[in-house]
This record gives sequence, structure tokens and C-alpha cells, in this order.
Amino acid sequence: MRLHCAIISIAALALCTSADYFSVNFSYSGPNGPANWGRLSPSYAACSNGKAQSPVELIKTDIFMNKELKNIARNYLLANATLVNNEFNIGVHFEGKVGDININGKNYSLKQLHWHSPSEHKANGRIHDAELHLVHLTEDIKNIAVVAVLYRLGDPDPLISQFEEKLVELGNKKEIAIGSFDLEEINRSSRRRYYRYVGSLTTPPCKEGVIWTILGKLRTLSTQQLNLLKAPLNPKFKHNARPLQQINGRKIEMYYHPKTTTMGLIGEFRSAQVLGGHMNLSKFRVGTLASRYCFYHTRAQEESQEGVWESGGSGSRMKGVLSCVIKNLKFDPFELNARVGYLIRFSVLQPSL
Repeated sequence: MRLHCAIISIAALALCTSADYFSVNFSYSGPNGPANWGRLSPSYAACSNGKAQSPVELIKTDIFMNKELKNIARNYLLANATLVNNEFNIGVHFEGKVGDININGKNYSLKQLHWHSPSEHKANGRIHDAELHLVHLTEDIKNIAVVAVLYRLGDPDPLISQFEEKLVELGNKKEIAIGSFDLEEINRSSRRRYYRYVGSLTTPPCKEGVIWTILGKLRTLSTQQLNLLKAPLNPKFKHNARPLQQINGRKIEMYYHPKTTTMGLIGEFRSAQVLGGHMNLSKFRVGTLASRYCFYHTRAQEESQEGVWESGGSGSRMKGVLSCVIKNLKFDPFELNARVGYLIRFSVLQPSL
């Protein structure tokens, strides 16, 4: 199976050589832009007539919680890597085995990663500042799985910090060896929520059948890092996100697993301002999805909070579940990295659930 190097942003990079980077014949604007990709080559036809294309918007009505989904075991290893200017994005290629993920009983090996800016997938009704794609292939290179991570501007990303200084050099070179590359930051990324659907490559030839997994927690990168990722690229590729595609009846699966190891009862709390109003915390509940999405975890003031709950009503003690009521507050389990602006302090107990 011959893979054209134009799919370098999302498929088997190891099959392409640096000399092939100049074979890119598409763009993100103008006559060779996304609206015309399907006309640029017969092999790109799916870009125009495909019915399961990517990226898409994560819309609540298209999402359902699939209890059959499993946690994604990501155990990426320290590996030698090369920073590459793919002409239309900046990527990291790996030498040797880096690690696998297992989806539906099939192993997919990590081959490369790269960034798009702004994000290609849309979540919470907004396009985010950047998106990382970790591209995996089966051993026969016939099946592709991509893990996507959305970014917002904020603190520097430790992953990018490993090669940040070399991005300046990449403006004059096609590739630079960066030596050992530590993917532990990705291993530590949230495993408790993700979204999955079947889509396509987001660059020509827009091959379908790609399994997409979008992690349910935003990462941050600094403005400087974002600018450095764009700097080596040709001006026509500095904005390298494909427009959103029609969902065409596809359903997006959601996996959510509450963090049960730090569940507790409220100790000390106070009212706080929320979105211009005030909330009263009268009771607090923690539990599992069995208790109507009843779960909450908080770390500290001004840090992101996570949780799944329904407000209103009165709680009760169920078998294996501590229940509660949170009044005047709404959290939607289908929102990506939802944030609420309030402070709550409590003492953590660890009941046996």
C-alpha cells in the first residue's frame, strides 16, 4: 500500500523522505484550498465526496456515553526523535518503538506527532488555539488511529519545551535531531474522559476509516510556543486547520470514569461568586456514574475543577454511593474541560465505595 506524502500530517511518516516534503500540492486557502482538495488529484476524491470526514464539532446531541469503552492505556517510552518541518505543519518523528494504544483489541503504534493551529476540532462551541495529533498505525500500516489534544493559551507546554529552542533553527532546515524525547507528559494526560468517532485524515487524500480519540482535558501552551510552531512554516500554512466537516449522522462516543480515590465529604465551605451570581452549597455528594452522574473533585483556588453532577433535588445514601445536592450550579458531563469560577475548601475522606 503506497501512501502519498501529502498525508504526512496524519499517516505513515516513516514511508516518506525529506525530499518528498516539496510534493505538497494543497493549501488552506486560494485555488488549492480545502474547498478544492477533491479536484487536485483523483486520489483526493474523498476530500469532496466522503461522508465520514474530519474534523467535526463535538455537539452534545451527537454524543452518547458508551459504557463499553475502556480507559486508554498509553505507555509511551523515551525515544530518539527528529523535529521535522513537514512544510504544512511541524512534527516529531520517532525512531524505533515508542509505544502502543489498544482500540477494540487491536494495537496501534505511535509513529509521529504534529500540531495544527488553530484547532481542527471544535468543542464547547469554540475553536481552540492549537491541536496536537498523535498518529498511530497498525503493524500492517493499513489502519490509522489518532489521539487529539486541544490547547488553550496559558502556561508553557512541557512537551514543546523539550525542543522549543530548535524551532528557531528549523526555519533554515527540514529536520533537526532532538535526541531523547520524553513522552511522559502525554502519559500523564487525563485518562478519565475522551470522545471517539470514526472519521478521516484531515489532509489530502482525506482517507476515511480513521479512529479519532479526543482527550477530554485541555492542555496549555504559551503564546511564544505557538508562534515558534508557526514561524518555520510558509505563510500559506501558518493557519493549517481544515474547516469543520458534516457529521452526517455519525455518533460521537464518550468515555468518562470518575476519580474515586479522592472522593470525600465536604468539611469547610463557603458561598462564592459564580458567573455574576452567588451559589449556596447546602449539601455535597460524591459517587459514581450509577448515581446520576454524581461526582466532583476540586484541587485549589484558580485551578480547573472537574466533575459530573446534576443540580437540584434531594440526595440520599445509596449502596456504595454518598449522595448530595449542589444548588444553583449546573455542570454538563458532555462539555470538554468545563470550568467554573468559584472557591470551595473541604477535607477529603476516603470512604470505601
